[in-house]
Amino acid sequence: MATGFHKANTTVRPLGKFLWWSSLLVIFAVFMYFVCPLCRQRASLVSDLNAMSESNLTTEREISEINRNISRLDDPEYVEHLANKERYIRKGEIVYEYVDD
Repeated sequence: MATGFHKANTTVRPLGKFLWWSSLLVIFAVFMYFVCPLCRQRASLVSDLNAMSESNLTTEREISEINRNISRLDDPEYVEHLANKERYIRKGEIVYEYVDD
């Protein structure tokens, strides 16, 4: 026995490695059990966030278009154009603009 190891130590060592790897595997399994649902939930939330951001951008564009159309209603020529388009007035009719004092 020049190496200094006893025969009893050689039989215990593989069991110690097995227990170490087994405990590591159990810890990993528990970690994955709790983390995987969180990862799926995060992916779902990110997807929802992207969809809402696109919807928000579309709504903001619609609002700016509506505000632009509202501001155009201050132009008498545009109002006359709309009246002609909707057939509220006919060609040749005189359009009067009323001014409130």
